[in-house]
Amino acid sequence: MNETSRESSVSSPPRPWVAPGFEPVRAAFENIQRGGDELGNALSIYLEGRRVVDLWSGHTSPKRRTLWQHDSTVSIFSVTKSLTALCLLHLIDRGLAKLDDTVETYWPEFTRVDAEAKRKVTLRHVLKHQAGLPALKTNRPGDVYKWQRMVSALETASLIWPAGTKTAYHAITFGHLTGEVIRRISGKFPSAYFEEHFATPIGLDLSIKLTPDQRRRLATCDADSLKSRLQVAKSSYILSYLGDWQTRYFRPCGTHYHPSNPRWQNAEAPALTGFGTSDGL
Repeated sequence: MNETSRESSVSSPPRPWVAPGFEPVRAAFENIQRGGDELGNALSIYLEGRRVVDLWSGHTSPKRRTLWQHDSTVSIFSVTKSLTALCLLHLIDRGLAKLDDTVETYWPEFTRVDAEAKRKVTLRHVLKHQAGLPALKTNRPGDVYKWQRMVSALETASLIWPAGTKTAYHAITFGHLTGEVIRRISGKFPSAYFEEHFATPIGLDLSIKLTPDQRRRLATCDADSLKSRLQVAKSSYILSYLGDWQTRYFRPCGTHYHPSNPRWQNAEAPALTGFGTSDGL
């Protein structure tokens, strides 16, 4: 069944499909699912603008009662950072900002503390994970789910090193650091900006913040257990107050750091709270 006939057949639901020549991809995908380590999977591949792989299998919850569907939605974790970065790059492409503008240009409060060093942080540094703020002493557990608390923590934090001198993954801070610049320039939170300029006009089943329509199709990520919550609590409440900056990565996450948690699902945390389908991504 080719792509055209598959999509024009409105009377039957979509079925997993690969273009001729991509059968080995399907075999590898099915082998992964048969291995037993995966609950559910989806894979979409486009080649030169044409879809050549559209596969899914498995179940959408640890209880394995519901089969994965073409439109099953999942958390995309840190892939959300690429959507957030895309929004800022879109603003730059529209001429509303420049890569080498400073963050302070659009967000004056950013330099409330350590002003001399932070006045040198540019949008380019932010996008390249070179802003010098990969983790913050000023964070409290749970900050990542509260926009203004996270923004205030960034404003009152000192750089760990001068901007542009080192690259370090801004695992949690990237979303609010980039996102507040987007909000200051456009007047919109990253989730609203992405929906208006990308998801809606292109028809993407993809978001920076879970939508009501996605919620009804949402796959339940496993490993949300008392053990995992205790591990996150240990990282947020105990280890993050010991050692150097690397121990502080998960301080703002609290005990709700899991995509099956309602607090995660309802938050605007554009480093990690994106959702969508494989094809949307």
